Formats: sequence, C-alpha cells, structure tokens
Amino acid sequence: SADGGELARLAGPDAAKPASAGKPPVDERVARRKAWHDFCQPKLSAPDRYGIEHYVYAHDGCQFGRTE
Repeated sequence: SADGGELARLAGPDAAKPASAGKPPVDERVARRKAWHDFCQPKLSAPDRYGIEHYVYAHDGCQFGRTE
C-alpha cells in the first residue's frame, strides 16, 4: 500500500495547485458575468415540439460570451 508521500508523487506537480490558480479574481468574474447578463438578456423560449426550451439572447454572439 502507498503512503501519503507516494500518492502525492503519483498525483503529479499540478495536484498541489489550488483550484483557483489561473482564474481571474472573483470580483472580476462577477462583473464580467453581470455585464454579459445585462447585455444579452438571456431568456428561455417556449418549448419546441420535443418539449425542449432553448435560451434566446438580445444580441448575436451572446451564446459565445459576447458582452458588447
């Protein structure tokens, strides 16, 4: 059986990095999400013939993250 040191070695160098490494700060993510929501105004459409609702947006490209 492997001890804790062996497991850490097997996990690789990226295992020690925090989950938030490489992500923008929380305030920036919240601001970006709010800007997208205000610009795109996502709404669910009426269900299609299969009963599936789809998001519709106020502007083209919003499904790809466009914010202006």
